[in-house]
Amino acid sequence: MGGYFNGSGTHRLYEVLIVPRGSAKDDAIVLITDHPEGGVDQGPATTTHNDFRGRIVDVAELFFKDFDDNGSVDPVLCFYIQGKSYPYVTRDELLDQLSMMRTRFTDYKSYADAGLKDIFTADELKDVKHLQATDLETSFFEFGTDNRFHKKKLPLQAQFAPVFTINEVDYNKDGNKDILLCGNINHARLRFGKCDANYGILLEGDGKGNFNYITQPQSGFNVWGDVRSVISLGNYLFFGINQKEIKAYQLNRK
Repeated sequence: MGGYFNGSGTHRLYEVLIVPRGSAKDDAIVLITDHPEGGVDQGPATTTHNDFRGRIVDVAELFFKDFDDNGSVDPVLCFYIQGKSYPYVTRDELLDQLSMMRTRFTDYKSYADAGLKDIFTADELKDVKHLQATDLETSFFEFGTDNRFHKKKLPLQAQFAPVFTINEVDYNKDGNKDILLCGNINHARLRFGKCDANYGILLEGDGKGNFNYITQPQSGFNVWGDVRSVISLGNYLFFGINQKEIKAYQLNRK
């Protein structure tokens, strides 16, 4: 039995620019949909929390500054292990970025248990910029009657891979708005590994702010690769995939 969407081959298109409906802030893709009660709902696209499961206890942190005064900002990403923050960067990577560290960490043992304050002096950490990530889930925010947004969890499948595109669809024509999530990262750093388990995640909405995952055989989506744009044109969805041709799916009217 076929799914709701049928793949219809590939199409050569040149330089496709997509601007999603809604608003985007700080490079986060945000889905805006009308709510039956008059509010709007938003779903920020984030990297999946599963990428770092087992590595983070509290938060992920980013410290950045031009530590060696060469005109370039030096970012240091840190994760928590058993309650203590450690730089994620390896000794080799640190030395490649900051040559001044070669005399401080002459071997791997000296770097093995070093925290940020062990790596940099108090003077070097002065005026350092600091960012935190406390929530790495792709989530849904519902605008309530109290004029505030409330976070609601999406099905587990929404966390299988980083999300880069969010599209509003109504795949079964029931009048309720559904969500199509696409993304993946195949070229991350080696220790992060690939995050490519999103083949086009279709979430069915009930019109009340709740969503259920529609299985791949049922939805018909089988999109491989790093999806970075999805455009809806009439009865078709066109998928822009890094290093691949545009893929198209047609809604199967049932």
